[in-house]
Amino acid sequence: MWLSVVAALAGAEPSLSFTWEAPVECPPAESVRGRLGGGLTGVVRAKVEQRPQAFELFIDVDGSTRSLTTGTCEQAADAAVLIVRLALAGAAEPAPAAAAPPPAVTAPLEPQPVPLPVDLHVAALAVTEVLGLPRASFGFGGSAAARVGPVAFVLDVWSSLPQRYSGGPTADAQVELHAPFALRAGPCAWFGTGRLQGGPCVMGGAAWVTARGLNVTDPKVSTTVLGAAWPGARLLLRVASLVELQAVAAVRVGAAPTVRFGTAPAVVQGGWADLSLAVAAGVGW
Repeated sequence: MWLSVVAALAGAEPSLSFTWEAPVECPPAESVRGRLGGGLTGVVRAKVEQRPQAFELFIDVDGSTRSLTTGTCEQAADAAVLIVRLALAGAAEPAPAAAAPPPAVTAPLEPQPVPLPVDLHVAALAVTEVLGLPRASFGFGGSAAARVGPVAFVLDVWSSLPQRYSGGPTADAQVELHAPFALRAGPCAWFGTGRLQGGPCVMGGAAWVTARGLNVTDPKVSTTVLGAAWPGARLLLRVASLVELQAVAAVRVGAAPTVRFGTAPAVVQGGWADLSLAVAAGVGW
């Protein structure tokens, strides 16, 4: 204690051994030592190593070793000054206000998933089928579609108008062919997000078909359900904020209807494939 008092009275400067090793782009040793100021006693060894996108500080103060990762070498120097002053100055000499605290290490932000576009479409549908029957058939119904990202799930439902074909056991005999209910449903690859959208579709469907004899002595009604596959394409044109038009072209591939009276020659002989064209007007959002 007496020697310490004598040293203070004599104006002796306390001794600080300071070693600084750092890359050339870091502050030099003289600059870092000058930030420490006077009045410190001890042995300090500080080393800065460059890492990818970071700098790692290793500092030993009187045998107590610490390490710290910073974003820049300047931050590493500020951190070294703060650590040394806190370790050697004690409560009697607080760290200077200008010293910067160690930078906070934050975790990288997790990438947020991009939400898929989702929209709905509802429309009134007009359908015509050609080539499958001796004459083209016409029908009316509705269409609904739900698009989720690049895929749209489509449902078309319609009823065909009755058709009459002459032929049978008498000169006035006729057959009335009617499909009161038909549907097709399936996915479409959907492209575009502006006014013009659409893409190819692969759908399945079925039709409830009735055949009724007319102008015969014993008229009967026959009913059957015909299944089919519907490869095709669908286009959508948005003409206003909600109003849109649709066009559908599809090929029906499935069982062909054949209608006859008993063992007489067929009055109606359908084809195994026919072209279906449809237009629709509705709303989408």
